Amino acid sequence: MPDGDYTLTVYDLAGNSTGATFQVDSSVFGFSGITSGGVYSGVIITYTFTGTPSCRMSGVILSGLDNSYYSGDYSSGRTEKTREFNQEGVYMFIMYEADGDTDSAVFTIDSTTPTLT
Repeated sequence: MPDGDYTLTVYDLAGNSTGATFQVDSSVFGFSGITSGGVYSGVIITYTFTGTPSCRMSGVILSGLDNSYYSGDYSSGRTEKTREFNQEGVYMFIMYEADGDTDSAVFTIDSTTPTLT
């Protein structure tokens, strides 16, 4: 069934009917390399999106304490990007689609060597 909005109506023998509307969205997206709550000395995040002409990823944002971000607008089809992050801080990585689907993780980069006192 192609992506899109659909209405299903069913009838009984007496002519009574009921219906429901639903949406088919075959897009798939996700990321690897981090987990929410993770602490890393540096990370490489790989994020992928596979969509159709009617469903596409709107962007990816990496926001940190300094309000820095990386975002983009990605066309339909299979997209795979890899980003490396080494700057210390707390970050939120968010992927989002035009239809409102999201996936996110909050993680920390801490590469400072501990000292004994």
